[in-house]
This record gives sequence, C-alpha cells and structure tokens, in this order.
Amino acid sequence: MHGDSVEFQVKDKEVNIKRTSPTERFLAELPVQVAKAFLFDGKIRPVAFSVSAESLPVKDESLLQRQFPHMKTQLLVVAAEESSDKIQDISGKQIGVIFSGGPASGGNNVLSGILKALGRQNTLIGFEKGPDGLLKGEGLLVNSKKMKHLINTGGFDYLGTGRTKIDSPEKFAAVLATVQKYSLDGIIIVGGDDSNTNAIELAEFLSEQHTAGILAKQCTVVGVPKTIDGDLQINVAGKTLLPISFGFYTAARVYSKTIGNLLTDAASQGKSWFFYKVMGRSASHIALEIALQTRPHLTLISEEVAEKKQSLNDVVTYMTRVVVNRAKQGKYSGVGVIPEGIIEFIPEIKVLIQELNKLSARLMTIKEALKETGILAENGFLAEQNVKELESQYGVDSILKHLHILGLDYKLSETDYVVKEMELSTRVKKDFIVSAQELSDASKELFMALPDDIVEAMLLDRDDHGNLKVSQIPSENLLVRMMKDRIRDMQHNPDHYEQAGDLHFSNETERNNFLKFVFNVQTGFLGYEGRCGAPTRFDADYSMNLGLTAGSLVLGGQTGYMASIINLSGGSEPIGIPLAALIHGEERKGAVKPVIEKALVKLDSPAFQAFARNRDTWAEGNSSRSPGAIQYKGELAAMMPLVVALNTEIFTMEEHEDGKYPVYDIGERRDIFV
Repeated sequence: MHGDSVEFQVKDKEVNIKRTSPTERFLAELPVQVAKAFLFDGKIRPVAFSVSAESLPVKDESLLQRQFPHMKTQLLVVAAEESSDKIQDISGKQIGVIFSGGPASGGNNVLSGILKALGRQNTLIGFEKGPDGLLKGEGLLVNSKKMKHLINTGGFDYLGTGRTKIDSPEKFAAVLATVQKYSLDGIIIVGGDDSNTNAIELAEFLSEQHTAGILAKQCTVVGVPKTIDGDLQINVAGKTLLPISFGFYTAARVYSKTIGNLLTDAASQGKSWFFYKVMGRSASHIALEIALQTRPHLTLISEEVAEKKQSLNDVVTYMTRVVVNRAKQGKYSGVGVIPEGIIEFIPEIKVLIQELNKLSARLMTIKEALKETGILAENGFLAEQNVKELESQYGVDSILKHLHILGLDYKLSETDYVVKEMELSTRVKKDFIVSAQELSDASKELFMALPDDIVEAMLLDRDDHGNLKVSQIPSENLLVRMMKDRIRDMQHNPDHYEQAGDLHFSNETERNNFLKFVFNVQTGFLGYEGRCGAPTRFDADYSMNLGLTAGSLVLGGQTGYMASIINLSGGSEPIGIPLAALIHGEERKGAVKPVIEKALVKLDSPAFQAFARNRDTWAEGNSSRSPGAIQYKGELAAMMPLVVALNTEIFTMEEHEDGKYPVYDIGERRDIFV
C-alpha cells in the first residue's frame, strides 16, 4: 500500500466465521442507530467540526502551558453543511487505531463507525495488543469485509488490547517511527481516562515533531471514551458533555441479571445471604446502576463512605443492622452489592494503602538502582557486602533479611541462601512492613490487626501507576467476617447490646427470630464476565456514533480531542471535547503526572438521591426486581442506563416505580455493511 509516496505493508487477518454462533450472526445483521448529523441523502458520511465559542475552563493552567502548549481548550461542534460536504471528499488518508486498557462491549462498533466515516477512499490500520502494537509498528488492515461479521458483537478480540503506557523517550520515538513508516495522518486511541491522558501526551509530542519539521505532515490524535466502570464522564457548568463511556451499560446489565437471579434465589430458599463484589475500583457507578436496576437489600457506595468519613466499624455496623433487622422479621436471606474499590474509600484503610504505596515506590526505587548500578549480579543474587551500604543509603530497616520481598534474592555465602518471599510467613512480612518509616502508628496497628489473606493481598504487585490492585483484595470476605463476629457476639450478649442502644426488639417474636438466626453467607465477584458480552443496543448504537465522531475528527485534522455524543434521548449531537481542559496534576509513583480526573458518584446527583431515598424500603425485601437477559429486539431493547437518564433529568424514579423505563434516541436505524 502507499501513503504520500511512502510504501508500507499491512497484515491481513481473516475472521473465523465458523466460530460465530447463531446469536452472533443474528446480532451482526441488526441495523444501528446513526445520528442525523452523519446522514446525507440517506447515506452515512463524516461531518466537519468547527470551534465553538465556548472555551472550557482549564483545571490546571500552569500544567497546560508547561506540558501542552500546542493543545486547544475550545469545544468542537458540528460545522455548517458546506464544510461537511468538503470533508467527505478527502482521500488518501492513513489512520491508525488501537484499543488500550481493559476490554469493553462495543469496540467492534467503534471500528465500524471509524470505517464508515473514513469511507473507501481512506485506510484504517489497526495495531494489535494495544500500545504495544503501535510501538512495534506492525499494522493490520481493518476493513468492512471483516467488520461486517463482528459488528454488534462484544469485546476487542479482532485487534486485542494492552495496558502498556507510552511514557518514555524511547517509546515516543518508537511511535514516531511507526507514524513515519505508515505515513499516518491520525491515530485514534480507544480507552479510559489514563489512555486518553496518553492520547493528549501523544498529540502534543507529534505536534512538536511536525512543528520541528521532523514529521512532514501533521499526525492528529483523537480519543474515544471507553471504560465499563463509568468513571469517564464530563459535566461542565451543569452541561453534560460526556454522559457515559461505552461498555458501561452492557457490563451493568450482565451483572444486574446475576444479582436479579440471586435475589430470586434468596427469596426462594430463604436461608442464605449473598454478598457480591462488582467492578468499579475508583467509582461506584456500576454498583449504583445495579442497585437501581434490581433493588437489592443492601448496597454500599464507596463515595458515600468517603464523604461521610465512615470507618471500617461504621460500614460493618450499617451492614449488620440491615441483616439483623431482616432477621428480626424472620427474613434470613438477602443480597448485598459491594463496589470493588470500597476498601480504598474507608478513611483509615485509605491512609494505610497510601502509606504502603509510598513504601512500595521506595522499594521499587531501590530495585531499579540495583539494576542500573550493576550491584545485582547476573544470576539474580545480591552479595552481602552491598546490603549494609544500601541500608544506609535508602533507610530500609532489616533490608538484609527482607529485600527479597521486592522479588530479589541475594546470597549470604556460596551455600547459604535467603528464603524466597513465598516461604515467608505473613507474620514475618507484617513485622517487616511495620518497621518501615512510611507507616504511621495508627496504620501499623490496623495492619497488624487485619486478617492474613487481606495482608497478603495488600502486599501483591502494584499496577503500572504504582497503585494497589484492589480487585485482588477480598474486601467482601473481610466485611462478612467482621459481620459474622458482630452478629455472633450480639446473639451471645443481646442484653449488652440492648443496653447500649445497638439492638432493639419490639416484641418477644423479634427476639426469638434473631436468636435462632444462622448467618449463612456466600460471596462472589462479578468482574470479567461483564466486559465482553454482546453489547446492549444502547452500547452498540452509542459506540458506533463515537466511532463516526472519532473518524470525522481525524479526517478534519483535529488533534487532542475526545469524541462524544450528547443529547442521547433527542436525536443526539456529535462533539469534540478538548482533552487539555480535562488535565490536572496528580501524584503517581511519587511524582506529579498529568491525568484526567476520574468521575466519581456525586452524592447530590439525581441518581444517587433516588437510591438514597429508596434503600431503606428496599432493605425490607419486598421491592426487588430481576431485569433478566439483555434484549436485542422489541421495546425493551431501547432502554438506556438509569444513572444516565436520571442524572440528565430525562427520566424520574417515579416513572420507574410506575413500570416505565428510559429510552434513548440517537438517530435513524441504518444497515451499516450492506
């Protein structure tokens, strides 16, 4: 293939049609809603964007001027029709695309939307396994022949994805080589807040290369919002600019089906509680959507715990109260929903984790220093004479005994080796950790009191940003264990709790019901099973239009923007959100880095307020709902996320109580690959 007289090769990857099920083939043939802005004489076309008079407020002006001087902060809106007439005549462009971060339902529709925007006269080149593919420079041709079999199906399986961050001069140079190799006019990065942060960093870098004359032509970079956690939402001055990320609703519906089934099971057998942790490390949007969909007896919202400064004891007390109140009524079963990241929002545990992260960062610095200075021998062992020197330099207590907690080994002599980390008892690890200078006295006391499995999870490897992988912590088990201890003590000493005002019985029947209650519990985690399911019609249509928007942005030469669709219930409008306006500084691995702030559940939002008004009633157990399987045809297929409908005030909880449901209207249905 050729691009501006540059010859390049792309791989061709066939789709295995035999592996598609009858359901997948059915889904691939369904038409998709297309925003009217992309329709002209009945055909799908790209649109041109123009700068809006509205400039978004910048979160960190000094950071923006220092690190992103080429980036703009004005909102982009659809331009006059004459401009869109011109953009559809653009030809010969080579556009690259990658998925970054965890997968989500709707990725194939994003690719399909980009393809339709580019048209046959431009080329879409995918890079497999996310940023790694972009770094290696091995392109894969993406065309309608392939996508017609994958549209409306879940996951990122055609291109794959990865979590590599482009964060070093060597990696930026590798991207530049790929851009030059394929003569790329644009790169589209499909990902969450961190991936879109990487997008603006890449946009700035490539703009600098073009300005310096290293790149003969501008290579634009555009982001597409993806995350099932729903923590990528943009609201400015009361105006919704990004209602949700694609993939969120499908994941929430998959989990809601399971929670609904468990609610029915609990009511059927009447003797067991189910406490299930659900995806959502930094935000509780998934848990909130599930609660609104299914009305479980108990749902925790991490942001509420943090804002109200609820301690671990406070959380356990609330959960115990719900269980005990049901037990007094002779209701010995129920369902609780716990956000994945709850542990990080409990104040005293948050402080502990922050201190552990600082210790981890310091230990990693030592590890890197060992490698760079060559102190670490090729055989992976550290000679004893180097250890005391390191202790003095870095101030790590007992490093001679415990450096292997870093994953390193060193030899004391030719025959005497230090035990490996896996052979250490949890008690030894605790003793080492609490000797570190980073931990406060309160954190040391809490750390020593935590169960061994929680401690082991807290000491596992950090993610690429130096943060604890909270999905590794069985927080649901910790909470349930503490509840069991509390309920057992209350049953053994009911008079004590009555005198303290923590237990109240209206009559002898309530007392007897509680005293004979057996707290049977089953726990679980709803996670990966929600990431790649066949997308809801909402996600299929929403992601298609995000792809159309992203394709239009790169064709128009816009860089440093994120694609978005607004007004989802009234025909919808594509816009371009300036990533520069979303950037602020945040400490990562001991240094301040530019990041896009995560959107958390706001306690004054209509969605949370609806939940808060009803949760006590739901706790009684007569209001639960089972939403069932995702629907792909008929009236129920047009449903949209309740949190989006409530927060954008196009729907009320009262309407939901009356059996109604929110419906989206993005545009007109079209067969995409005919």
